[in-house]
Amino acid sequence: YSGDRMLNDDCSYKQVTGDRGNWGIEWNNANSGSELAQLSADNICVTCEHSMGTHEGETKDNSRLHCVLKGVAAWLLWAKLAGWTMNTENVWTGNFNNDWNNGSNWSKGSAPTSLDEVQLPSGLSSYPVINSGRSFEVNNLVLEAGARLQINGGNTLQVNKNLELNSSIDNYSQLIDNENISVSGNVLYTKALTLNVFTTWQVR
Repeated sequence: YSGDRMLNDDCSYKQVTGDRGNWGIEWNNANSGSELAQLSADNICVTCEHSMGTHEGETKDNSRLHCVLKGVAAWLLWAKLAGWTMNTENVWTGNFNNDWNNGSNWSKGSAPTSLDEVQLPSGLSSYPVINSGRSFEVNNLVLEAGARLQINGGNTLQVNKNLELNSSIDNYSQLIDNENISVSGNVLYTKALTLNVFTTWQVR
């Protein structure tokens, strides 16, 4: 992060991979339903009358100060200092259909990301099917008793940490787990299961 001396700094930083990241946007993505995220979406100024003039040798003409992003980035910093890992819970509701990638089916209002603790609860009439010819990634995945997940051909689901199966998963394509798998239900694999180094199976 090297932009803190610029008047119109937007809280972006350079990641280890060389890609550009943004502290404020990352907070919003992990907390899409929060008041801060709504403020960022609704009230980001296009221009700012207070930013005209010269600062650090740069002449600014009514440019954005990114005040909201700076405030959100501050919240992110404080949360991470307090131990928050940016992982958030996203629970399947199935309110719209059975499409994994449809945000209307999830408690956060968006499809799971690599930051999410994904839960498929018991007692629902509709459970997710991954059928869009894409790869998806989650942090942890828990299937409660009676829940079901179907991964059709040409799709990949990667679980970065723990996969807990208390029910059934039908895998017709590829499931990747990078840490631990705990199984007390039924697992049907007709194609690929990838277990990376040091992955452990616990079958009950």
